[in-house]
Amino acid sequence: MNRLLRLLAIGSLALILGCSPQSRQQEHRRGDKTQETVAKATQRMKPELEWSAKKLGAATEWAADETIAAIEGFFEGWFSSSAHPVNVNVASERQLEALPGISPQDEHRIIRFRPYRNKRELVKKSVMSEAAYLRIDNRITAN
Repeated sequence: MNRLLRLLAIGSLALILGCSPQSRQQEHRRGDKTQETVAKATQRMKPELEWSAKKLGAATEWAADETIAAIEGFFEGWFSSSAHPVNVNVASERQLEALPGISPQDEHRIIRFRPYRNKRELVKKSVMSEAAYLRIDNRITAN
């Protein structure tokens, strides 16, 4: 036990003496050198890091687009009630809701601007955009 106390005392004394201003200066110089080395390495790697970031951004965008397409496909399959086209002149809100990409506002506009002589009138009467119409073109009729 006495021996352990002496070792602890010697270790503490060495620690106290080792923390002199001179050793702190040396530690500071080492820190400066480390900072300078890391800064130079980062500068050399910067073009590769920027290139990688652009590629990662493009891959992320692609993955997001594919995820949205998959979700839309899921809902299209889930809500498609049958192979029979939906008649926009007599369809209920619930039937219109089953069409891909049709919002509640679209449903209300489709119903409000009835009757339609043909399904293309959805675009002609500005009920929906061309893009929205193309998503449902093969799923609707206007009898």
